[in-house]
Order: sequence, then C-alpha cells, then structure tokens
Amino acid sequence: MNDYFADSGYWIALITPGDEFHSLATEYDALLQSQNDRIVTTQLVLNETLAPRSGSSAGLRRAAVDLIDRIIQDPRVSIIPQSPEQFDEAFAMFRTVADDKE
Repeated sequence: MNDYFADSGYWIALITPGDEFHSLATEYDALLQSQNDRIVTTQLVLNETLAPRSGSSAGLRRAAVDLIDRIIQDPRVSIIPQSPEQFDEAFAMFRTVADDKE
C-alpha cells in the first residue's frame, strides 16, 4: 500500500467533467481504489477545493459539498488538520496577492 498526496487540482478535476484533467483524475482514482492505496490531503486543500465553487450554481456547490463529505468518510483518505499558523501564512500570502496592482 502506498500513500499519495492529493491537491485541490485533483479533487476539482474529479468533480468537473469539463476540466482538462477530469479523465486523468478519474483514472487515477479508480487505480488508487483498485490497489487499496491511501490518499493524503489537508484541510487547506479541501478549503481550496471548495473556494472556487462558492460563487457557482447550487448544483456545483452541492457537488463540491458531496465530494468533501465523501473524502471525509473515505477510510483511504487521511486529512491533515489545518493549524492556526497555516491559516495565518495562507492568509498573508492571499493578502499579498490581493494588494498587487493589476
């Protein structure tokens, strides 16, 4: 059994049929399941997965919520919790980008 890190791009591609990596993500998902491999992700990644859907249609928001529910309940997925320091660092990075002039 191997551990693989899943970032937000992977999770988003899984639930977005129009995503250029959707077929590759679903292929990897099936492969990981068949080999009983584990997936490691973080709460920060899950936040990044939800964020793009916040301004979307109800159907797309529901798909994101359903995905996160499945991830949380999947015994093959290990979710590393977010620390306050990680939030502060991520927010500081976002603040820097937000302050950039267009």
